[in-house]
Amino acid sequence: LSLADGTAWGHKLGVALQVLGMALVFVALVAWAAQGMAGWAGKFLSWRPLVYIGKISYGLYLYHGFMLAVGPREFDFFGFHDFYPRFGAMFNSVVSILVAAASWHFFEAPINRLKERFSYKGGLGNGSSRFP
Repeated sequence: LSLADGTAWGHKLGVALQVLGMALVFVALVAWAAQGMAGWAGKFLSWRPLVYIGKISYGLYLYHGFMLAVGPREFDFFGFHDFYPRFGAMFNSVVSILVAAASWHFFEAPINRLKERFSYKGGLGNGSSRFP
C-alpha cells in the first residue's frame, strides 16, 4: 500500500503517521528538558525574555484569541483597515504580550503570593483523603 495512492485510507494512514512522528519528537524534547538541557538549547531556553514569556504564557493563552477578534475591529475603527493585513499579526502579538504581562503582575502574581499564607498538608498519592 502506498501512502500516496490517493485513497482516503491512505491519506488517513499518512496523517496518523505524521502525528505519531510529531508526538515522538515532542516526547523526546520533554524528556530532554526534564533532564536539564545543556549547550545552545539550554542557553536559549534560559534566555530571560523567553523565560518571561513562559511566565506569562497562561495569560497569552487566555488573551490571544480575544486580540484576534478585537484587532481587526480596532484597525477599522481608527481607519487603518488597509494596514491590518500587513501589521495585524505584529499588533496582536504586542498587545497580547502587554495584556498578559499586566495580567501577570496585577492579577496572577498577587493571587500566587496568597499561597504563602496557607499550609499544604496532604495531596494525592499519600493515602489521605478529604472525604470520610
